[in-house]
Amino acid sequence: TDWRPMYLNDYRANGVTFDGTNDYLSTNTLTGVVDGKKVTGSVWFRRSDTTAASQNIFSTAPTSFRISMNSSSLFYISGVNGAAATVLDIRAGTVADMNWHHLMFSADLSDPAKRHVYLDGVSTINVITFIDDIINFTESTNYISHNGVNKFRGDLADLWIDFGTYI
Repeated sequence: TDWRPMYLNDYRANGVTFDGTNDYLSTNTLTGVVDGKKVTGSVWFRRSDTTAASQNIFSTAPTSFRISMNSSSLFYISGVNGAAATVLDIRAGTVADMNWHHLMFSADLSDPAKRHVYLDGVSTINVITFIDDIINFTESTNYISHNGVNKFRGDLADLWIDFGTYI
């Protein structure tokens, strides 16, 4: 077998295209998810608009936990506790092109050494807020590519979020 790192070949995603206008996925409360201090996630994405304002990849309603890009194309993962106070705000590098990229993150709020963000396999993390507290994951609605007007514009593939796990 000829083993080669994925970055040597283009990623071939079987993704979903979101137009940033009226395309999104939603579901009610996720079965088995409980509020907690740990979360791990991964997503492949390709933007179709690099000039847009903030864009959400995943969010709970009303925004207790989300994976987003701000208007400067900076990735951030954020979460709030039951009192709506921010307890998690970690950020990754920027993505200003329209190629496929991979984002992976893992955090355990009970230990400040347990926080990682990788963008295209490179460790890149800027910690804004990291407080030993419970993240409110159990909201009534969960969205992919939606949070009011901040819908994602581009392709998403292989979105995976494991609430309650740190790796």
